[in-house]
Amino acid sequence: AAEIALSLTLLTGAGLLVNSYARLQRVDPGFDAEGLLLMPIRLPRAYDTDERRFAFFSGLDRHLRSIPGVRSVSWIEDPPMGYGNWHSEMALQGADPNAEPPNILSHRVGPGYFHTMGIPLLSGRDFEREDDASSERVAIVDQAMAERYWPGLNPIGRRLRPTYEPEDHWSTVIGVVGAIVQASPAEESYPHVYFPYLQNASDLRSVVVLRTDRGLERVAPQLRAAVWDLDPDLPVPVVEKMQDRIGDVLRLRRFRTLLVSIFALAALVLSLAGIYALMLYLVTGRFREIGIRMALGADTGHVLWTVSRQSLLLIGIGTVVGLTMAGIASRLLAGLLFGISQFDVPTYVIVAVVFDTAALLGCLPPALRAARLDPMLVLREE
Repeated sequence: AAEIALSLTLLTGAGLLVNSYARLQRVDPGFDAEGLLLMPIRLPRAYDTDERRFAFFSGLDRHLRSIPGVRSVSWIEDPPMGYGNWHSEMALQGADPNAEPPNILSHRVGPGYFHTMGIPLLSGRDFEREDDASSERVAIVDQAMAERYWPGLNPIGRRLRPTYEPEDHWSTVIGVVGAIVQASPAEESYPHVYFPYLQNASDLRSVVVLRTDRGLERVAPQLRAAVWDLDPDLPVPVVEKMQDRIGDVLRLRRFRTLLVSIFALAALVLSLAGIYALMLYLVTGRFREIGIRMALGADTGHVLWTVSRQSLLLIGIGTVVGLTMAGIASRLLAGLLFGISQFDVPTYVIVAVVFDTAALLGCLPPALRAARLDPMLVLREE
């Protein structure tokens, strides 16, 4: 009974983690990862002016678009899924000047970024190549920011600026895009604001994002060649799939789930082996009794119930104790779960039903052996 209780505790924990991991994989990241490639670029200090950085990425954009199979190209300083989160305190025009400025994820993106990523434009317009240093400063916010800071209002035309920018560097909101997952599907989603890279390229590090209908292995050499055509001294760029990046973000949770599941399955196998051995021992010791019962007219159903009820009692006690222990132990898993409660009733019920069904199947072979006894042979031997 103790073995059953411990096994059921482990299985319940594994069931919660598996359910949580399955929900994580179904989370919509807010963009289309299919066919999306990432290529980090780190420019040397020779690119010390905005004009040089603009020229490099504009030239790279033209080179990459000419590669067969490349459908769209853009770039961003910190794309989603593990490349970093740049939080900025943002001043919102019309907000209470005494209030604490909100912390918002801030990005600088190239033209066509939302189209390349598959992020929907909900209202307003996208950035254009004309949105450069000589034009009016503009910004695009995501739906989460619009709903949090301008609830029920149209954010188009409103103004904002990072607090580290000069007082006169206000940017006008020209569009609203869908919200995305930045760091991990399991983490809280923050509001996002996007600025055109061509208006302020302050960082030497950016990541080129491109969408292609060809495989990574076929496109990667041409992507690197395009970079070296512009600057042969740049380090070899690494090209990876966005789907692989998402998998890497979830790798630790997948490992935890797999580890607990392996222990739980091992405990299940040991429990079933214990139940089978116990039943076999009990049945073997009761051969004479069973033979007498059958000689006096006991049918197969009566024999099965007679030899199984003790095991069923142990299974029932183990199940009740195991579910109670699982409810207590699941508090330790609360920080690892996503989208479900640590007391998720369907998971507890499914695990208990599966375990008890397996336990009953473990009882069945010895019980059937007892039901098939020839009472005359048993009594003659006795």
